Amino acid sequence: MKVSNEDKVLIGVGVVGVLGLIYLNWKKKQDENQVEEIPNYPPEETQKTELDNNKLLRKGSKGSEVRELQSLLNVKVDGDFGKITLNALQKTKGVSQISLNQFQAINTFTVPTVKPIGKPVLKKVALPQVGTKLMVIVPKTTLYNSKKIANGSYTNTGEGVWGKFVYGESAGTFKSATTNGTYLVQKDGRFYFVNGKHVKPY
Repeated sequence: MKVSNEDKVLIGVGVVGVLGLIYLNWKKKQDENQVEEIPNYPPEETQKTELDNNKLLRKGSKGSEVRELQSLLNVKVDGDFGKITLNALQKTKGVSQISLNQFQAINTFTVPTVKPIGKPVLKKVALPQVGTKLMVIVPKTTLYNSKKIANGSYTNTGEGVWGKFVYGESAGTFKSATTNGTYLVQKDGRFYFVNGKHVKPY
């Protein structure tokens, strides 16, 4: 039996159609069997490291507490207490070492510069005369150690050595003042710093 050209074309189209259906069916099964891989992301950190707010921070200190202090000082946060952090702390609080609790408690200074004894630098403020006895008017006032430097002036070390005064106790005698409102006083033969707002003349 002779097959015409038209029949050949129809048979060819039918074979291609059947093969196409078989391929589509196979492809569908492959897609159904393929398992979508779910990316494995590390769990998010849910707890923040607890800070030791009483830890004394100084040059050379490292860790989370230093990072928090640097954040409060608005300097680069790297967890390493270096020269930049020290300078910022001295400029902001007038001390060279501090805890996070103390940072919140100590009054912020505007300028940490301390002038030589006998040369008060506060302007437009009535200062006690040199040698005037001062009394504490704010409970728990602290006296801070001083250190004499090469030019004869004194700097605040940030070490609280006399504290928890009650109203009326002696804070020593007035020697000079700083631009940030602290007084240099002499008590028991030594020099200390005290917040000028916490004392007044007897």
